[in-house]
Amino acid sequence: MSNNYSKFSESISALNLEEQAWVREELRGIQEHPDYPEDEEEQEKFIKAFEKEHEIEEDTGEYWPNFDWQLERNDETHADWWLYAEESFDVDAVIATVQRFLQRFRPEDIFVMTWADTSSKPRISEFGGGWAAVSANNCESGNTWTEAGKAADALKEEIECLKKKKKLSSSA
Repeated sequence: MSNNYSKFSESISALNLEEQAWVREELRGIQEHPDYPEDEEEQEKFIKAFEKEHEIEEDTGEYWPNFDWQLERNDETHADWWLYAEESFDVDAVIATVQRFLQRFRPEDIFVMTWADTSSKPRISEFGGGWAAVSANNCESGNTWTEAGKAADALKEEIECLKKKKKLSSSA
């Protein structure tokens, strides 16, 4: 049996004190929220509202933020926001969180991330990854298998064109 992992490591540089406070508030675990109810039925409602507010996949709120992060201090007022995962993460949660940050503080910035999907054993087709480019208003993303498939299709088309040319030149 093998273990599969999704890993990434990116950062946003030089957050000021206001931005740092926002990150700490935004990414605290749901059970740490001051309004988190004690009643289990109320907890479910709270989690559903939290998922909707944070634009995250249903039934993932209790694991919020489902990626690792740290603020790495540069000086007295600035820190780099390190976002990462060593085993697994929710790419949609990363994108949604970064997008909210950009909308609020840095509407002209672009955040780019890549990630690797790996396996503890060299199993066929168990490796890959992906990428995302995030702005305050949009996100483009993809994965290695989709891009590799597109490249393979283009090469197949090129081979077919060469076959047709060869056929034409041999019949002339």
